[in-house]
Amino acid sequence: MKGRGSSFTLFVGCAVFAGLGVLSASLGPSLPELARNNSASVATLGSLYSALFTGSLLSQLISGPLLDRFGPRPLIMVALMFSGLGTVGLVESHFLAFTLFSTLFAGLGNGAIIVAVNLLIAEVFAARSVAALNVVNLFFGVGAVAGPAFAGMTLKLWGTATPALWAGTALFFLLIPFV
Repeated sequence: MKGRGSSFTLFVGCAVFAGLGVLSASLGPSLPELARNNSASVATLGSLYSALFTGSLLSQLISGPLLDRFGPRPLIMVALMFSGLGTVGLVESHFLAFTLFSTLFAGLGNGAIIVAVNLLIAEVFAARSVAALNVVNLFFGVGAVAGPAFAGMTLKLWGTATPALWAGTALFFLLIPFV
C-alpha cells in the first residue's frame, strides 16, 4: 500500500462496486414496474438481463485498449456516466426498444467499471493486490444484498422498487468527481 491516497482509492473502489451491486441486483425487484411502464410482460422484460450483460461483455472486450490509451481514471468516470445515464433511461422509458437500448448502455458502463476498477486497485495495491481486490469485490456483494432489501422496503412502503435503482444511480453520479 502506498499511503493515504491509496486508502481513498480503495474507499472509492468499494463505493463504486457497492453501487454496481445495488444496480445489478435491484433490477429483478423492479421488473414488474418496468414491465408496466413498457406495456410488456415481465417475461419480455427479462430480456433486460441479456441487454445488460451484452453491453458488459462488449465493454470488457474493448476496455483493455482504452485503458492502455487513457488509463483507468478517465475510463471509470465515463463508465460511471454510461451506467448512470443508462439506468435513468431504463427507469424512465415507456418504449421497450429505448428501455433495451438504455440497459445495453448501462451494461457498457458496468463492464468497463469492472475491468477498470479491478485494474486500478491491483496497480495501487501491487504488494497486496489479492487482499485489496477481495475487499472491493466484497462490496459488490454488499450492494447486491442491500439493493434488493432496499427495493423490497420501498415496494412495501411506496409501491415501487425503483428507488433502489435511483439510489445506485445517484451514488455513481456522486462518485464521479472523486474518481
